[in-house]
Amino acid sequence: MKKYYLLGFLLMLLIISCDDENMPTVIEMEDYYEFPVGRNSKIAIKGGSGDYQITVADTSVLHVSCEKADQLIVTPTSKGETNFTVYDNKTGAVAGATIKIVDSYYCFAIGNPARVPFLSGEYLFLLQNESKDLYLFDKDLNLLDKGNHLWGKSERCFTLAIQFDKEHYGYKNLDLEITSGALWLADMFFSNQSPQSKTGSTREIAPTVINAINDETGIEYYFALKDKTFPYSILK
Repeated sequence: MKKYYLLGFLLMLLIISCDDENMPTVIEMEDYYEFPVGRNSKIAIKGGSGDYQITVADTSVLHVSCEKADQLIVTPTSKGETNFTVYDNKTGAVAGATIKIVDSYYCFAIGNPARVPFLSGEYLFLLQNESKDLYLFDKDLNLLDKGNHLWGKSERCFTLAIQFDKEHYGYKNLDLEITSGALWLADMFFSNQSPQSKTGSTREIAPTVINAINDETGIEYYFALKDKTFPYSILK
């Protein structure tokens, strides 16, 4: 009987040893990220066990935590840039990356039918910074122009003023009145709040459309809120 117990024990050790040998010894993730301040972001990783020791060089900029084996959560605290490392306690694998925290922003996709000065598939990024910067990208996220924007509120509706640095199809300024759709979004942006505070999601901003009209021309515009990452190496 003792022989059977001994044989079972040795077999169990062999299985554990094989499992350890089969565990990945490399953690895979990107080496550079940019995330907006004001809301949590996620980093996808591969090859880790989930038992991590995470070290952030400057915790005044951000914190990193583990939600599950293949996902980390980045919680920004201020704009800036810092490095972090992930050490796998089970495999000894180590990985690191640089994260830059930039101004808070939100992205609108130009809805159909698209109207001048916009084209179908373009993206409008509005920054929640002091200068209220604006960036216009094409469907492949190539930068088309910059400018500024300003949310306002009249007695009857919310307003959005857009000013481009260059002229687009005869337009350099666009004054819009928000007529319908997700009016809570207009209220939120007017109050300089983040969309995440409404949706409560760190993964996806719920699809939402704002309808607006140029009172001077009568042209209607449709802006769909999207969970789009701002292209790297543009924002300071």
